Amino acid sequence: MGKYLVTKVVHFCYGHRLMNHPGRCRHLH
Repeated sequence: MGKYLVTKVVHFCYGHRLMNHPGRCRHLH
């Protein structure tokens, strides 16, 4: 379950990076 959560967070981060929002991704962590 923990691994799934991490994958979801990473996917979300990648989505933000694609949208050119690296700052938000950095704040998310």
